[in-house]
Amino acid sequence: MSQEKKPEGLAEKLKRNKYVALTLLLVAIVGGIESFTNSISSLADKFLGNNETSPELVQFALNPDRSSYYESMKPRFAAGPRVKTYINRHKVSDYSSLDQKPVWQVTLSNPTDKDMVLTDIKYHVSDIGQVMGGEPGPLSASYEYKYDLKYEKGVQSQVLVPPFKVPPKSSGAFDLVLFTEHPDIGLGWIMQIEFITNIGSVSTDEFQVYLSGSPDWALNMQVSNITWEVTNRNPGNLQHTSSWFSKSLTDKVMEKHNCPSGYRKAHVRFELHWSSFSKHRAIVECINA
Repeated sequence: MSQEKKPEGLAEKLKRNKYVALTLLLVAIVGGIESFTNSISSLADKFLGNNETSPELVQFALNPDRSSYYESMKPRFAAGPRVKTYINRHKVSDYSSLDQKPVWQVTLSNPTDKDMVLTDIKYHVSDIGQVMGGEPGPLSASYEYKYDLKYEKGVQSQVLVPPFKVPPKSSGAFDLVLFTEHPDIGLGWIMQIEFITNIGSVSTDEFQVYLSGSPDWALNMQVSNITWEVTNRNPGNLQHTSSWFSKSLTDKVMEKHNCPSGYRKAHVRFELHWSSFSKHRAIVECINA
């Protein structure tokens, strides 16, 4: 009786097929390295807090309801390569008006199980320039922050008061308004904006933005263009009504207004413009002195 032949084991097969054995060995080594790397990465994420703990910049977009700015691709300072640019659609600026300033709606997402608190914003300005001839022509924001952008290179920091809090596993939005008190017009910045929170930071892509300051000559020119009309004339009482103007010009407008000789200013009231919360007109009651 012949003895039954035992089935060949894996070790014997690999001895006879050296190339197969070598291939399997290489696969095992590569797989082991990848598994080891993944394990180390997972442990690092766990202990260093990098496992989906950084904030996410969900939205950084112009708020069209509050600003006349729009996004385009324009040459860097009107002469260089094209870059993302935020620019005013109005060629003649009302330097004092809010809707003549860029207003971004910023939405941040908090992926963690604790409150995320936005405490600071850093403006990384890599370059500045000027355009000759002046400046070219889902979630709602729950808060607004304003910043006076300095016309200089480097990092400018803004501490938010109050800080902006985003609850766990949710998103929050706010408006960010940039302006400059620099007296010149047609100023340009190449910059990024970094949002710093207690769980990490997140930044925008680099972009270009043009702003104009509020030079006294420009404000005085706007005030001089405001007209006054006598809308009521009674014995001993005159009523002056102005043309529409930006609210931010109110102090200068009222300083320039004078009642006719023999009259004094008795009462002032203001009427809002029907289409803009930033404009109004003045109604002045002048009575016999």
